[in-house]
Amino acid sequence: LRVISRIPGIRVVVNALLNALPDTLNVLAVILIFILIFSIFAVTYLKGRFGMCMSGGPYENSVWDDMIANTTFEEFLTYPVEWAEMTDTEKSWFGPQSPFKNSSKFMDDCPSWPDEPCC
Repeated sequence: LRVISRIPGIRVVVNALLNALPDTLNVLAVILIFILIFSIFAVTYLKGRFGMCMSGGPYENSVWDDMIANTTFEEFLTYPVEWAEMTDTEKSWFGPQSPFKNSSKFMDDCPSWPDEPCC
């Protein structure tokens, strides 16, 4: 407050900001109301259509079924375990020999694998 009283230029700027605050809050309130209205319409119109990646339902006719159905992958995803309790095969799913590769520089990012998890 001392700086504001000593420098009149800062006083003008601070007063302008404080005077503009109510109008800024009014604009923000109008924007939030529009977002609320459009989000209500979007939820009403879409009704969960983005809950699945394939047509026919979230559990029907999908690549997921062909890839892991009735495998140890599915069992692991359904009943996960701690890193220390995993078998070597389960640990390999998260390593460089993983059938689910995400990173080409895995060993650079994770030199302590497989003793410690990298996620």
